[in-house]
Amino acid sequence: MMYCPIEETVDALVSFKVNGRYPLLQAFRWRDRRFDVVRIDGVRRCAGQPRPPADEPRSYGHFSSRWTPSSEASSSPRPSHSAGLCYRVRTAQNCFELRLDLERSQWVLEALVGDIEIDAEA
Repeated sequence: MMYCPIEETVDALVSFKVNGRYPLLQAFRWRDRRFDVVRIDGVRRCAGQPRPPADEPRSYGHFSSRWTPSSEASSSPRPSHSAGLCYRVRTAQNCFELRLDLERSQWVLEALVGDIEIDAEA
């Protein structure tokens, strides 16, 4: 068994239940491979990646902006990390840790826990 930190964005397929507390991760695509989630072992709130300073340009896909939303322009101190949901899921062969960054609406593959070969060139 190995723990391999990855920190790469992935595409995710999720479903929502009517009174669900969080999105249910069904599958995700990483390095051109689809991984179907067999079981969700746990979901918890977690801190995400550090936020960039308000005066730093941000990237929105292929757009950049120096625009500061009014909620961030207030005088209240800015939290250092964006909020997120951390998932521990099982696929047919491995266990993965993923994070849903709620501020950026982005899924990040945090780590691989299991035995799999990872392509060195990717």
